[in-house]
Amino acid sequence: MWKWVGRQETMRTNKNIALFASLLAALFLVGCSETDNGSSAKIISINPEAVPALGVGQKVNMSAVVEYTLSGTKGSINLVVQTKDGKSVGSIHEPDWLEKRSGIITLRRSFEVPDTTELYVSVSMSSGASPGMTRIVDTRVYNIVPRAMEPPNVWDMANARVKRLSPTVFSGLPANIKKELSKRQCTIPQIFISTQPHNVIQGEFNKKGQKDWAVLCSSGQISSILIFWGGSITDVSSIAAASDKDYLQGIGGDAIGYSREISAVGGKHILGHYQDHGGPAPPPIDHEGIEHSFVEKASTVLYYYKGEWLHLTGAD
Repeated sequence: MWKWVGRQETMRTNKNIALFASLLAALFLVGCSETDNGSSAKIISINPEAVPALGVGQKVNMSAVVEYTLSGTKGSINLVVQTKDGKSVGSIHEPDWLEKRSGIITLRRSFEVPDTTELYVSVSMSSGASPGMTRIVDTRVYNIVPRAMEPPNVWDMANARVKRLSPTVFSGLPANIKKELSKRQCTIPQIFISTQPHNVIQGEFNKKGQKDWAVLCSSGQISSILIFWGGSITDVSSIAAASDKDYLQGIGGDAIGYSREISAVGGKHILGHYQDHGGPAPPPIDHEGIEHSFVEKASTVLYYYKGEWLHLTGAD
């Protein structure tokens, strides 16, 4: 009597184990390809392959060649991409409807690999019109490697190290201009070969007798030349905006230095450069210009004439 009951319990336990195993196979499907209604599908090939691993941030154009058989006359099939915790990757696609009882179909998905450790790429199949009949029938598991950390860019590091002074450092600069520069979040970048504060200049840039200020203002690592006409903070021009990084250069060994400088120049300087190097003919010179230099490389003279800034010949 006890022996017979034990055999019944053993048979029931074995059935439960078999049922649990079949459920696992239906969920993870590495190798199992038949639905519970007799329809089946199997991944014949997939690109990219599951080996080697995919990387976080990688853009993937995936295609899977799937062989299928329908038990009825209707069915649909889809390629599903999910993270290990079941989150869908990329946009959700409508399933492809199968036109034949059996055949081969290519399924495609494009996506960017998320920050996860594994991706499950599965084929889902429905043999009827009801979405409730959809089953996962085959799966590939992809290991995901973390996003590679790029080494720091030496030029970005050098740009971050450029010496940029507060407007308050410049004792000769009028208080109202200092306040306006601070309001604009301006700092004044310094070239590598000078120890004295510079890139704040005064000159007659519009007409003889009018004292103007020009400041190289760096904000967010982008610099422009601000001209305060007559020292006014309500009449200000901004010209020659450029990234501070564009004015970096190697200065020996592994060192990198900032090299953008402005200075006030008179007619003798402007005409002398034109006579020595040619270039665009200057207009009548009756006030000062701004020499805009990439130190130890070249310069251009900015000259205000009839409401426009002319680019005249500087140093080679």
